This record gives sequence, C-alpha cells and structure tokens, in this order.
Amino acid sequence: MQTELLYLRKIALRDIGTCDSCGEAETIEHYLVKCSQNEIAAAVKKICDERRISFTLPMVLEAISRLAHRQ
Repeated sequence: MQTELLYLRKIALRDIGTCDSCGEAETIEHYLVKCSQNEIAAAVKKICDERRISFTLPMVLEAISRLAHRQ
C-alpha cells in the first residue's frame, strides 16, 4: 500500500496521497474498490455485480487485464 502512495506521488498525481472524495489514503485499491464516496468505485462495483465478478482488487485487476488482451 505504501508503495502505491509513493508511486502516485512520484508521477505527480497526488501531493499528499489522500482521496479527494473522503480524505482516506489514496491507494489503487481504495480508488477502485474501497471508497464509498467516489463515482469510480461505484461504477466498478456495478460492473462487477453485473458480470458476477468478485469485487476485490485482485479480481478487478484480473478482469481489466483480460479485457485489455481481447482488444
């Protein structure tokens, strides 16, 4: 988790590493599946529910990877 924060800071996406929506530490997992206040996590959850994919970071990333390889 700490590595993710350092990466986001390194590529200048985040100064302080906190979520704009809720103020929690902004990690990839938080942004995609944990934050209850951002639209991205809600959209990812909806897609997971529709496709019967477990709403966990490993499963979401695996599904994204599979979709990317289809194109």
